[in-house]
Amino acid sequence: MDITKYLDTWAAAYRNDLIENIMPFWMKFGLDRKHGGIYTCLDRDGKLMDSTKSVWFQGRFGFIASYAYNHIEKKQEWLAASKSCIDFIETHCT
Repeated sequence: MDITKYLDTWAAAYRNDLIENIMPFWMKFGLDRKHGGIYTCLDRDGKLMDSTKSVWFQGRFGFIASYAYNHIEKKQEWLAASKSCIDFIETHCT
């Protein structure tokens, strides 16, 4: 087994899932465009089940969105989402 090819295949699959499924879902349904940050309690269809926001998830999504912006594609919406999460933490979680 060629381990490099194996790892490259999985890396491409995860990258594709992030770009095609994960980021679009959270950008469409998760962002709180009124108060900032990101909702964490959504069902599989994106319906908000609870407006409580996890501090951990604010940091996690802030990191994921900034990583995607810096390492995958310079989408301004990803950078703005990251900033929204970090601003939410600084305003409401300190």
